Amino acid sequence: MAENTLIAWFVSDAKPGHRSQLEGLRQALGSRTELAERRIEAGSALHNLRTALSLDTTQRPHLLVACGHRTHILTLALRRRFGGRAVVLMRPSLPLRWFDLCIVPQHDPAPALDTVVRTCGVLNAVLPAAHQDSRQGLILIGGPSKHHGWSNAAIIDQLRQLITALPLTNWTLTTSRRTPADFAAALAPLLGRQLQFIPARQTPPGWLPQQLQRCGRVWVSEDSVSMVYESLSSGARVGLLEVPRRGCSRVAAGVDRLLQAHRLTSVAHLLHRGEMLPARAPLQEADRVAKYILAWLPDPD
Repeated sequence: MAENTLIAWFVSDAKPGHRSQLEGLRQALGSRTELAERRIEAGSALHNLRTALSLDTTQRPHLLVACGHRTHILTLALRRRFGGRAVVLMRPSLPLRWFDLCIVPQHDPAPALDTVVRTCGVLNAVLPAAHQDSRQGLILIGGPSKHHGWSNAAIIDQLRQLITALPLTNWTLTTSRRTPADFAAALAPLLGRQLQFIPARQTPPGWLPQQLQRCGRVWVSEDSVSMVYESLSSGARVGLLEVPRRGCSRVAAGVDRLLQAHRLTSVAHLLHRGEMLPARAPLQEADRVAKYILAWLPDPD
């Protein structure tokens, strides 16, 4: 192992979104320094205890990175036994001062501490695209959630307006596990040469990042907040499909800030101007956080 190799352990639960955040930071750290990594899965309290006791102590970590509430106690136990700095990619359910560094999205409340780094959305593994075709568009449809209701008719109406306003763009639409089962039937009348439909269950692993690398225009239903930030990270022009909100939430407030900053195009803007807002510089929050962590960490022994 090289003298300045960073030994990093990544602690995850089973949630794909949390794994994606860890992968984004792992990828960004690996692009900046020699990295020796270990991936650890959190589970039940008994599983976590066994994990903490069974790992060998020959290679101690410089960095422990955790994402997901179930990972917090395990990460602290690993730090107690093996040493290293504990970093959590969210506002933790435990006191913030228990961790060495907390990476907290701006839409989550957090005190102004030296150990808190704020980010524009959650981290992800999407890299800026080298070339995107404005004639190729991607539409990402979610579904009802804790913060949003749903209306098939309202989404279909916005899609019809979108297709009409941008007639030179060929669209590929995909869904998510939250999309209502009857959405496909409601969408059927719009399908044709300009719009094709690929259900989420038919998309292979890695399909979405590949699409974000090639499509110059992306529209996302506003309930799919992680998809919004992933799309902005690719460098594409990004639009927002309106979804009924269940009151005012911190997540919705974060989306509104993106609209106010002209990072997202609304359907109303598209219909008024006949074009989407220009793309801004891609969000690269994982790379920014990786740079910060490497400057913050003591030099590896």
